[in-house]
Amino acid sequence: MQVPPTSLESWKIVQEESVFHAPPWLKVVRQTLLLPGGITIPDYFQIEQRDYCEIVAVDHQQRFLGFWRYKHGPRCVNLGLPAGYIEVGEDPLAAAKRELLEETGLEAANWQHIGAFFVDGNRTSTRAWLYLATQLQRAVVPAVSDDLEEMHPTWVSIDEIPQLISSGQACTLGVVTALSIAYAQKIANKSDEPAIHQ
Repeated sequence: MQVPPTSLESWKIVQEESVFHAPPWLKVVRQTLLLPGGITIPDYFQIEQRDYCEIVAVDHQQRFLGFWRYKHGPRCVNLGLPAGYIEVGEDPLAAAKRELLEETGLEAANWQHIGAFFVDGNRTSTRAWLYLATQLQRAVVPAVSDDLEEMHPTWVSIDEIPQLISSGQACTLGVVTALSIAYAQKIANKSDEPAIHQ
């Protein structure tokens, strides 16, 4: 395992003020920072947003559930996953289970946390919490989603992940990271869960 140099030090926040706040979506703050070498940065901007979760839900046929949807950030239709914001004080795994149920009507008997990653190394401390969900089944009482996006579900073979990423059809950071980890670990090849009962 690699060990970071002990000589590296954290930057110190000397002053911080809010310059824009649009709850519950985001907050922009301006910081004055003091670097270890004594340099002061007077206008360093940070964006505060809620953490979110992405779920790779894999069935007995080694397929994951994706959604074709339009995302206004990349300005295109692309392939996504069941996902959503983590509410303040909510456990990330509980949020992932809630989002899977709300967006798909599915529940999973087996959950694996496959990572939590910062989405930008400079501008935010927001993290994407990634989960693999297997042993899927239909919920007895389907949840109602409050998503505004129009989403078209599709079951996609795990083997198609490299092509989806290289072609740009999967293009958002959380989705690409979650799918890459699931593919690298060959999770689908190890699952023996029963089929979903329609």
